[in-house]
Amino acid sequence: ELNLPNRYYSYEQKGWKFIALDSINGENGYQLDDAQFDWLSSEISTDKPTLIYSHVPILSMGALLYTTQRKPLAEVRFPSGDMHNDHQRLKDLFAKNGNVRICLSGHVHYIDATEYLGVKYLCNGAMSGNWWGEPLHLDEFPPVFTILDLFDDGSSSQEYFFYDTNI
Repeated sequence: ELNLPNRYYSYEQKGWKFIALDSINGENGYQLDDAQFDWLSSEISTDKPTLIYSHVPILSMGALLYTTQRKPLAEVRFPSGDMHNDHQRLKDLFAKNGNVRICLSGHVHYIDATEYLGVKYLCNGAMSGNWWGEPLHLDEFPPVFTILDLFDDGSSSQEYFFYDTNI
């Protein structure tokens, strides 16, 4: 529908490599299938700083808190459910490569910033945070959009802009 080149793909722009992943693809929860993982392994072999984006967070504290807001702790089988099941495998791949600088995600509509082994894992909230008719104010996250600045040296910064949907 969106005329994307594939369910996962990459491109380069202004000195950065961008990689889009399909994190919702199979019956084993949120994870990459073997073909996509092999493709990703070859794609991150670059000398450019790399930003990876996926719908589901690869590594996220917000995913844990989102789940425990909705289920009794005894039922929570973290990290599965609202985060990549293959987060350890991906974290190891990124650490081995060294060029992955940012992993962007959404899914839980929380703002969550974790830096681990030189990679920023950013879940940047959602403009459509209340599209289902019940805002995430109970979870402390009103609708928001984020401006992410990427710099030539591989560093980045982000700024959040909250807005009132009642305007």
